[in-house]
Amino acid sequence: MMKRPHLSLPILVCLWLVGAVDPTHAQERYLCEVYCSTDSHAENGACASCGLPLRPESFFRHKLRIGKTVAILLFPGVQVIDFSGPFEVLGAAGARLHTVAKDAGPLRTDEGLVVVPEYTLANCPPVDLLVLPGGKVYGDSETADWIRERAGETEMVLSVCNGLAWLEEAGLLDGLEVTTTATALARMLGRPTGLRLCTDRRVVGSDRILTSGGYTCGIDGALEVVSRWKGPGAAKLLAVKLEYDWQPDRGAYSRYRPYYVHLRTMLRRLEVCSALEGATMTEAEVDPDLARVVWQLSATESTEESLDELRALLRGMAGPETSTSVGGYTFAWTLEPTADTAWTARCEILAPDAEGIVRVHLRVEADSMSAAEEG
Repeated sequence: MMKRPHLSLPILVCLWLVGAVDPTHAQERYLCEVYCSTDSHAENGACASCGLPLRPESFFRHKLRIGKTVAILLFPGVQVIDFSGPFEVLGAAGARLHTVAKDAGPLRTDEGLVVVPEYTLANCPPVDLLVLPGGKVYGDSETADWIRERAGETEMVLSVCNGLAWLEEAGLLDGLEVTTTATALARMLGRPTGLRLCTDRRVVGSDRILTSGGYTCGIDGALEVVSRWKGPGAAKLLAVKLEYDWQPDRGAYSRYRPYYVHLRTMLRRLEVCSALEGATMTEAEVDPDLARVVWQLSATESTEESLDELRALLRGMAGPETSTSVGGYTFAWTLEPTADTAWTARCEILAPDAEGIVRVHLRVEADSMSAAEEG
């Protein structure tokens, strides 16, 4: 019986090296050059969606190897997502990542995670990108001097959240349009800073200095860096790989609300009250001129003693309450204007319903809206 011929492994390897056998050829698929669609194709050609050329998947795999070096600044109280978001994106893109802090040894983040920086300011190697996250950012002239020096040596600097303060202290923001987290925007818009503040984009800046909003906006900032280094197609492909809905061209993104600081301050004060501490927040509505929050208290939570505590807290914020015709209470007071808009706060404690449920309504609204509703 004649034996079937076969090729030994060494022969197969040799044939592959000279191009006679390509074990990946049968699996090669093609994607849009700018990755406008996630559809892959068995044959090369033009994209059915945008008409641009298709490229083999291997082309994108090559493009995603950035080959750049990145240093991410860490400090006590740093916000985890501000550094971990860019770390994940840039690491997935093939960058060489380093962490650096003022001093050696472990440090604790804002949420209590303990991290150990790889380098100190004194021995950090040269890098192509410096990432400045936010968190408990305090003035530190030594760190600011280091940032200023390194910014002159790197290709780009990216700030995340209130990490913008590092750039401001280092004197690197003159004449630039910048953004930061919503809370910091609200504070900065209320006082002269000399900065051009952007409230409706997640990432903004110049060719060398990029600033992003808070929290997840650092992911957008890192993807913008990838886009600048390797093109929008590579960045979009990476975003899909990371299961992130990155839409840099979707238009205005308004995370800032003029009443934000007032609302946040009131929520912090009210939620420590025993009446609301265990309550369920059933509604939360926000738009440019109005914020409304509704709590629902069960019969066991809405004791007279706890409601007295809530009323006393509101009296300290608003003054005496007004009794309603249905047995509830209303508190109203004027808030400090922001960005030339006057604001009114109104908190209403409704009388218990048939099941003993008490609802508490808090509204923060523009005075113009209050006047329109009363008229």
